[in-house]
Amino acid sequence: MNNVLETGWYSGGGMSNAPDGSYYYVMVINYASTYTHQLAWTLDDYTPRSYMRQQRNNSWTSWERVITSDGGSTEINDVTITGQYIRGNGELRLYQGPGYGTRIRLRADGSGEQVTSRSVYNRTYSGSANMYITSYGTLGRSTSSRRYKISEEPAPLDWGDKFLTLQPKTWHDKATSEAMASLLTRQGNGETIDWDDEDIPALVRNPGFIAEEVHAAGLTEFVLYDTNGAPDALAYPAMIAAAQQAMVNEREKRIELEAKYDALLTRVEALEAN
Repeated sequence: MNNVLETGWYSGGGMSNAPDGSYYYVMVINYASTYTHQLAWTLDDYTPRSYMRQQRNNSWTSWERVITSDGGSTEINDVTITGQYIRGNGELRLYQGPGYGTRIRLRADGSGEQVTSRSVYNRTYSGSANMYITSYGTLGRSTSSRRYKISEEPAPLDWGDKFLTLQPKTWHDKATSEAMASLLTRQGNGETIDWDDEDIPALVRNPGFIAEEVHAAGLTEFVLYDTNGAPDALAYPAMIAAAQQAMVNEREKRIELEAKYDALLTRVEALEAN
């Protein structure tokens, strides 16, 4: 097909330099002697496939598969496109363009389904984290401006007392520990593990609170629940409000005690003066 350069319609099967050996119906559009456009459609498939390529300065580009929106299923190598869904066989990578590397990666690892982006990791800022993930998996920006709030009111005073009942804990992450144990077991059984490709955080003791204990303390405003209503995570940045309330309560108690001390001291000094 490299020599089919005249504008017109052509057909044939098993042609050299075609997308493959199928029977194709081909449209050729020629512009001058150095630019030619070819479109090829299969005629012998239940699911038609179409391809396109160009000749520029006597050099042909590679055939590119044309994706249609007829609602059917289109397969390109290990990727299947059906309607609004894209399914990869094993792993799916999304690129911005040649030379830019992997942008978004969808796959499954030892812990389950995984979405990664080295580009997101490499883009750094000095500000605090402000991303929120719902139990459905939706990503959103966490805000704090009054522009996004209604029905403001002072926090309950008992937040402070409840906060002081919490016991700080440290722990090893369960998923990380199990993933590491699984990889070490596989390696011990003779399997070669590409540790550079395994996204497992370091095994360290993590500090914080337990969601179930925060729930039991009555600080439900700071607990994130799963779809079954069970405590699942904590809104750690917001918990500074409870800590602040505890400090305010303690400050008010100190001011009250200092006032009583000053009054007693004044009485003692008056008695001693008499």
